[in-house]
Amino acid sequence: MEPTDTSDGTRYYEAPESNTDSGRSEPRFYCTGPIKFVLMYFATFGLYAIYWSYRNWRFIRERDQSGVMPILSAIFYVVTFYWYMKSLAPSLDSTLLSSTTARVLLAIALYGLAAVSALPDPYWLVSLLGFVVLLPVVLAMASTARTHPERAERVPVFHWSNALAYLIGLPILLLAITSTTGVVPSTSVISGDQMRDSDIAYLREAGILGENEEILHFYSTALLSIADDGQFYSTEYVTSYYTDPDSGELYIYYAAYEDIEDIDVVWSQSFAVDTIATIYPRDESPFEVWLSTENGGDRDFVDGMMSLWRERSTVD
Repeated sequence: MEPTDTSDGTRYYEAPESNTDSGRSEPRFYCTGPIKFVLMYFATFGLYAIYWSYRNWRFIRERDQSGVMPILSAIFYVVTFYWYMKSLAPSLDSTLLSSTTARVLLAIALYGLAAVSALPDPYWLVSLLGFVVLLPVVLAMASTARTHPERAERVPVFHWSNALAYLIGLPILLLAITSTTGVVPSTSVISGDQMRDSDIAYLREAGILGENEEILHFYSTALLSIADDGQFYSTEYVTSYYTDPDSGELYIYYAAYEDIEDIDVVWSQSFAVDTIATIYPRDESPFEVWLSTENGGDRDFVDGMMSLWRERSTVD
């Protein structure tokens, strides 16, 4: 760079143009506080991790001027997690993420927890611990943002969209956890061996289930307790019952397979509407069995019930 002389003999040097002079700012990583991250992770059933990954993959692409595809990388964040941590490490003050061994172990842990989500109730609940594996990255971002605020794009701690997610998502998650663990009735049809011993004991004590009966499939539309409502087919009977909320009186409708004249099924065309099977006993009034369509439970219930009826029915 050549010096320039002024009329008074003073020399100066012209500075080169910087990125800020051209109006271009340096890319910054997307930083979400740990508490907000955990709440949003649960409120969205883990989907927030995809958005968080997308925003930071976009930062990586801008920083490195690379051909990485943020959307695809984020959608498959479980698979790309190792490279996600490796790419973020140079911009974060984190000894952990700079370690290849640590990145490998965290990536394996995340993949393992994602695989657990395919297991049956209640084992899939373990997959909700996926946020624990993501937290080291979240905490490294928060720490770096405190010491180097110019590197981070900070997001508001609270926004109306977060409130909406909390109000809708967290109660749904709580219901899913409690129904899966049997604290409240399941939202889907379950097999008899999935029922709690205490629920079976109640059905026997209330005279709804015989001592030698074995429930094969069960479903309750009740919100808090199977004592309010339920329907099942067993080795001996098809049964439906409910407790009148005003009088507290228990009503039980049941029919032995050999006494059933016909069964009429109206299949649901929507996940929000139950399938209804109407049971027509001989010389008795018909009664209905309502079944959730979740996970194809209504099909399992009806197929098993119809198979036993055809096997034992005396109808030509």
